[in-house]
Amino acid sequence: MISPITLLSCEEIILNIIAKKLDIKIKIDPGYLVFDRKSNRYIALSYILNLNNGKCPFLKDNKCLLHNIYKPLICRAFPYIPREVKYLYNDSLKILIAKVNYGLSMKCPVINNDQEYLNTLFNLSPSLIAKYMPDEYLSALEMERKRSIILSLLSSLWQQDIVELVPNKNNINNNYNRVLNVYELLRKYYPNLPYRLGIYKTLHVLRKLAP
Repeated sequence: MISPITLLSCEEIILNIIAKKLDIKIKIDPGYLVFDRKSNRYIALSYILNLNNGKCPFLKDNKCLLHNIYKPLICRAFPYIPREVKYLYNDSLKILIAKVNYGLSMKCPVINNDQEYLNTLFNLSPSLIAKYMPDEYLSALEMERKRSIILSLLSSLWQQDIVELVPNKNNINNNYNRVLNVYELLRKYYPNLPYRLGIYKTLHVLRKLAP
């Protein structure tokens, strides 16, 4: 990938822990933000891992240092990745959902070489994605499962009037001190969140890694 790597909120937590353990400098910025009127703070629903000179900071000698620890789902799903993620609000029901449009990345040499054939094939039968790249397809499904759980729980907090969500329409001018990771917010109210997201084992392994 030569573009910034999009992370789920829980993955931002995981990669920061790994980077600290491995003594790797990384820069992760908030991605999509919503605004909470109750706390007067922004809530980050996604994050962006910045590249170093066009390369992932966890790539060393062409080897992914994350591979045997925790590889972000967008990397596991590549080249079948989200082309667009739209967050949809229902103010009356206090529900926030995501509509995600997936596609094949032309950054992948194999996909690029067979671009016309594959686009024709998958437009005729999108279900063929699961047969053509089963592991990548399952990773994409897992990404959306986690995203759905997070948004469902955040919507529950909205319905309980713990938060009051509105779309972010302002430029925060890199004032990230006012940004709260949605995962950290949800952990306060749902202590079993690591189990629900299926990242408990990963966090357990990270605690055993040498500092």
